[in-house]
Amino acid sequence: MKHIIPILILVLFSASCGNDSKKTEGSAGSDNQVHEKELSIDSEDLKELLSKKTPFTEAEIKEAFPKSINGFPLDGTVKVTNQQGLGVYGNDEITLKIYDCAGSKSGMASLFNTVYNIKTQDDDETQYLNKERNGIKTKSTYRTDANRSDIIFLYHNRWYVVISGKSMNPDELWKAFDINDLKNFKK
Repeated sequence: MKHIIPILILVLFSASCGNDSKKTEGSAGSDNQVHEKELSIDSEDLKELLSKKTPFTEAEIKEAFPKSINGFPLDGTVKVTNQQGLGVYGNDEITLKIYDCAGSKSGMASLFNTVYNIKTQDDDETQYLNKERNGIKTKSTYRTDANRSDIIFLYHNRWYVVISGKSMNPDELWKAFDINDLKNFKK
């Protein structure tokens, strides 16, 4: 049961990658937009809107990644593959993955809404929680046997974010992570 969510995410992500939408120059939105308003966009409308945006380049993704999280420095360099960035912090204490849902990856944004609405049942080793944190819908997985957490959320209705932490529960991980660390990831 504990492997269903990651498998579902992989399957849905693979399916969303097949979107052959045309890429056009995206418009810059106001950074003052409230998260609640962002979350109210219909999944299909969001997918269409994002399919018209130009994805960040590899260099833009690398530049936008935070240099540290909660005082943990970036271990090495950010790795970027196919609109996906990966940064590891504090000797592998925190891992940050960010997927740009613009252009042909627009289905990833709808994927979050699908995953968020699935109510997963806890088992002896894993707890699942859908929770709004600071006005952002999040889905967390906490492996009690390993004291390891993952939190996924959609940032600015464009960036599919997965943050993972060792030796912390989801609330501790969210507290260690400052949403302002993502300020360079524009709409």
